[in-house]
Amino acid sequence: MLRHLIPAFLSLSLITACATPQSHAPQIDEDACGIVRSQVEDELNPELEACAAAGDVRALAYLGMLYLGASDSSSPESYGFGAGIAPAELLAEGRRLIELAAERGNAEAQNELGLAYFRGDFGYEINTDLALDWLSAATEGGDNIAPLNLARMYFSGRGVALSTRDGERYLRLSAERKYKPGRCSLAYWLDRGADAARQAEARALREAAARSDDGYECSDFDVIEELFVSELSDSI
Repeated sequence: MLRHLIPAFLSLSLITACATPQSHAPQIDEDACGIVRSQVEDELNPELEACAAAGDVRALAYLGMLYLGASDSSSPESYGFGAGIAPAELLAEGRRLIELAAERGNAEAQNELGLAYFRGDFGYEINTDLALDWLSAATEGGDNIAPLNLARMYFSGRGVALSTRDGERYLRLSAERKYKPGRCSLAYWLDRGADAARQAEARALREAAARSDDGYECSDFDVIEELFVSELSDSI
């Protein structure tokens, strides 16, 4: 699946340190644009290309994610691209498509772009101001991964004042939008203290996560790395 947490399409739903675009689980039944197919197969298809060429903003976003994923792969052919396309060409086109979709208001592309600026993925220089802007726009647009990425900023204090209260607020928003790493990360955070009510909430979140799209219980891969810092205090 392309977007895992935190790969980002690949949603970035695992949180990883590698540069891979993040992606959402398929949420539409009618797939005239081949978007679900592109997620399930991690591969280019004619419908996706046609819809992107016609200006469909979500198709632009997912086509861009495929280009970015292929640019970072040792086997771009597995994404449906020709063997003769250089990684630099794939990267340039992926960036162009993601930026275009983000500028046209696609929340998924805005999340990808914000995360790229936060981590320095896909040739982008780290710019926490732009990361905050794009991730905030994606969150306002309803993306379920972007709040988790904002939580990463607040729990680490990178680009914003460190605030575990704001970090928890964004974790809750991601969990409310049913993103598994959002639920698992919030559960991990709530379990850090001795408060019985918060621990009960953490158990409920883990149960909900286990009923999610992949059917697996929470693991460390579903928890944002910023929460593993032992010095964090929930009083900040």
